[in-house]
Amino acid sequence: TDMRPDNQTWHPRIPDVVYWGMDWLCPTFSTVLARQLQQYYGAIDPLTTIKSITARVQTGNVHEAVYDLTDNIVYVSVMGPANSTVPGLPKDAYARQFTRLNMTALFHEEY
Repeated sequence: TDMRPDNQTWHPRIPDVVYWGMDWLCPTFSTVLARQLQQYYGAIDPLTTIKSITARVQTGNVHEAVYDLTDNIVYVSVMGPANSTVPGLPKDAYARQFTRLNMTALFHEEY
């Protein structure tokens, strides 16, 4: 696959990994994302993604979804109220509670 443009200074290639930090021309996020992916390479699971990758990169401020295709589970978080006055309440989705959805069970529900 031709993955050009190739920029090893802020978007290093990682074997068998395709990643995109915010936007293609966003070296700040891509550098941190690459560092986290390399650190956890071979041991990336949903919990690691939520706690150690996206939270560190601080990406997913409005919406974040982490897909576990092995177990057919989706973890979702959404942004908190922008005008909240509750102290300590995280606003960004990556810092908030995630909801775990069992997609197998959801797609087998009868209506």
